[in-house]
This record gives sequence, structure tokens and C-alpha cells, in this order.
Amino acid sequence: TQTIEGGPGPDDLVWALVSADAVPPLVDPPTVHRVEERYLASSNVVFGVLIDGEARAYPERIIGWHGSITDTVNGVGIVVWHCAVCGGAAVFNRVASNGVSYTFKSSGYVWESRRLFTDEETGSLWDAVSGRAVAGPLAEAGVSLRLRVSVRTTWGEWDARYANGRVLSLETGFVRDYSEGASLG
Repeated sequence: TQTIEGGPGPDDLVWALVSADAVPPLVDPPTVHRVEERYLASSNVVFGVLIDGEARAYPERIIGWHGSITDTVNGVGIVVWHCAVCGGAAVFNRVASNGVSYTFKSSGYVWESRRLFTDEETGSLWDAVSGRAVAGPLAEAGVSLRLRVSVRTTWGEWDARYANGRVLSLETGFVRDYSEGASLG
């Protein structure tokens, strides 16, 4: 496997004890307007993004089961990566620095306490914090994703701030216990 300088070697990767197929990504998941939402408590953690005036919230209780969400907000393709180990999420433009849009999913590996994702097209490993390919052919080519501004907050704070915001629907197409904290158990 090709790695970049400072990237993980095979001995640096830790298997997260969960197969990559057990963490299916969400692709273009359905959303509901904030006034239609009926499952979130005001204290529930969400990761929010505002793109050209459109607000979207990604509840941790959903993204925790999927790790990766590929979405389009106000015409802009994004990928949201959740790192259960560090408790955060990062939002990136879906189109990489080489002009290509990749299909991402969890790799099942952790490096330096951070979840790594893989793209289906090349099998490269991507760092969820920096958005750069750290192993594989895209790492060698120096490919990365551009970070977008996002926030970790509560549903109550996000809901109060964005009157026309949207949030993920519970109708994800998967059978999961999306109650608060269940994905971390």
C-alpha cells in the first residue's frame, strides 16, 4: 500500500472490531423540515452545516450508525464523516482536489484514534479529520477534500437558530435503533 509521508503504514492501522459492511453509509438521505421533526429532544447532539443560506442538521444518533453521509445541500455535494472515537464530525466538499467525486464508506480501520474511510473507486484510505487520502493511490497523488464549516451543537440550539432548516428523517432505509446513545453502545 502506498502511503504519504507521515501517513499510516500497515502496522499503524487498528481494526475497529467492526466490519466495514456493518457501517453502511447514507447516500442522499431523506430530510424533513424542522417543524415536521418528531424524534429529537432539544439536548440531542447534531452536526450542522449552512451552505449558501440552507441549513441542514445531521443528528449524531443517526450518523453514529452510518459513519458517512453523502448529501447535497443547496446544490453543493458534501460528505459528512463521523468519528465515534473522537465524538466529532467533519463536513467536506464531495469533489476532491483532483476534480473527482468519490463514493465513501467506513473502512473498518482506525489510525491515531481517528476513523478512516475508504473510497470505492480506488480503495484509498482517507483521514476523517483532515480530509486527505493517507494511504493508497490517491495518497501518493496528494488528493484531499476541502473542509467546510460545520458545528457540533444541540438540536434545540440549531432548531432555534434556523427557522427553515432541515434535518435527517428517521426513514433512512435501514433498520437501526436510532434512539439517543444507541449507536455508541
